[in-house]
Amino acid sequence: AVLAFAGGLVGIAAAAWGVAALRAFAPADLPRLGEIGVNGTVLMFTAVVSVLAAILFGLAPALRSSQTRFLDSLKEAGRGMQHSRKRLSSALVVGQIAVSLGLLVGGGLLVESFWRMIHVNPGFQPQNVITATLELPNQIYGTPAKVGAFMQQFENRASALPGVQAVGAVSELPLSGGYGDTVFHIPGHVYAPSEFEDAEYRQTTPGYFEAMRVPLLAGRSIQWTDTANAPLVIVVDEAFAKQYFPHENPIGKQLNFLGPPSGTTFTRAVTIVGLVGDVSHDALDAPQRPEMYVPAAQSSAPEMNIVVRTSLPPGSTATELQSVLASLDKNEALSTVRTMQDVIASSVSQPRFSTLLIGIFAILALGLAVIGLYGVISYSVSQRTNEIGIRMALGATPRDVLQMVLGGGIKLALLGTAIGIALSLSLGRFFQSLLFQVRATDAATLAAVSTLLLIVALAACYIPARRAMKVDPMIALRHE
Repeated sequence: AVLAFAGGLVGIAAAAWGVAALRAFAPADLPRLGEIGVNGTVLMFTAVVSVLAAILFGLAPALRSSQTRFLDSLKEAGRGMQHSRKRLSSALVVGQIAVSLGLLVGGGLLVESFWRMIHVNPGFQPQNVITATLELPNQIYGTPAKVGAFMQQFENRASALPGVQAVGAVSELPLSGGYGDTVFHIPGHVYAPSEFEDAEYRQTTPGYFEAMRVPLLAGRSIQWTDTANAPLVIVVDEAFAKQYFPHENPIGKQLNFLGPPSGTTFTRAVTIVGLVGDVSHDALDAPQRPEMYVPAAQSSAPEMNIVVRTSLPPGSTATELQSVLASLDKNEALSTVRTMQDVIASSVSQPRFSTLLIGIFAILALGLAVIGLYGVISYSVSQRTNEIGIRMALGATPRDVLQMVLGGGIKLALLGTAIGIALSLSLGRFFQSLLFQVRATDAATLAAVSTLLLIVALAACYIPARRAMKVDPMIALRHE
C-alpha cells in the first residue's frame, strides 16, 4: 500500500507534466485543445485502480505467506523460489514484453509511415516560397474583370521587388483542405437527366505555376489575355486527363459547363489549353483527384492567396509586398503570412501528433517490461545464491554462471517477443488504415523492433548476471 501510494503521487505529478507537454506539442486545430487537462473523474478512476492493484498484488502473497507452516518454510529456504511463484512472475514479464512489442511495432510502423508521407513529392517546390491571404471585397472587386486587373497590377509591381523570382495567386492553397467543386459534361458523351462529371477547381493567375514550380506538361499556362471577354479556358492536371481523357491528348478538348440563360443546361463551352502535374491539395497521403485551374480574370474569388518565390528572408519580402498592396489600395492588407513549408508542416500536424503519442506509450511500455524483467532476474539471482555457490564450488566458472542467468532472461524475452509478434500480426488489419505506403505486417519493422527489444532485455538481464558472477562460493554456502 505504501509503494502504491508513493507510485500514485509520482504518477499524478507525471500526468500533470505530461498533459502540459502534450498540449504544447498538439496541433492547433485539435478540437477543444484548451480544455485538455488532468480530469478529476479519470484521476479518481486511476486512484481506485492503484488501490485495487495494491490489494491484489500485496494480499495474495501475504495470505500465502501467512498460511505457510514454520517447518515447511525452513525446508524451502535453501531451494530458491517456489515453482508456482516463479511461473507467475515469469508469466507477468512475458505478458509485459508481448504488449510492449505490440506498441513498439505500432510506433515503428507509424514512424515509417510518417517518414514516407513527409517525403512525398507534393507536386510543387515549397522552398523559398511565402504566402499571404488577400481578401477582395465584393462591393469593390465584384467582377472577374476587376479582380483580374487588380491582380495583374499587383503581380507586375511585386515582380519588380528585390529578390523576387516569381509571383502568382490562387484561390485555395495546396494542402489547405479548401477547394471549389464544379460539374460539367464532355461533348459526345451521353448523360442521363441528372448525370454529370465533376472536378475540383481553383482560380489562379498566370504567375502561379511558375511561382510554385508546378511543371507544365503540355499546352500553355494561364495568361493575362484570358479575360472575361476572351474564350473560356482551363488548365487541368494529370489526374483529370487520366480519368476523363485516357490515352488521349486533352489539349484542345472542350467541356460544357452550366451556362446562361437559366444556368440549368450544360451549354457554356470551356477549352482545355494546358496540362500540369498533379499537386497534393487535401493531404500528402490523399489520393490525387481531378483538378482544373481557371483564370481569375474569368472566374473571380473573394479571397486570393498570394504566392511569392524569393531569394530574400520571408519577413523582409512580406513587408515589401504590403507596401506594394498599399500603393494600389490603402484599405487592403495581407494576412496569414507564412511560408509554404509552414503550410506543409501544418498539414501533417495530426499524423505527427499521433505518431508522437504512440511513440511515448511504446517507450513507457518498453520501460515497464525492462523493469519487470530486471526485477524477476534479480530476485531469481538472490533466491539462487546458494545454488550458484554450490555450482561454483563444484567447478563452474563465472562465465558459466553468466550464461545461466542470461539464458533464463533471454528465454522469457524470446517467448514474450514471439507472442508479441503473433499479436501484432493478428491485429494488423485494424491498424492498416492509419498507415501510408507501409504494410501493417512489414517484416523489416517487425525484425528491427524485435531486435531492439531483445537487446534492451539482454541489457536488463546483464546487471543481475554480473552480480551473480561475483558470488563468493564460501559466503553463498552459508545461506543453506
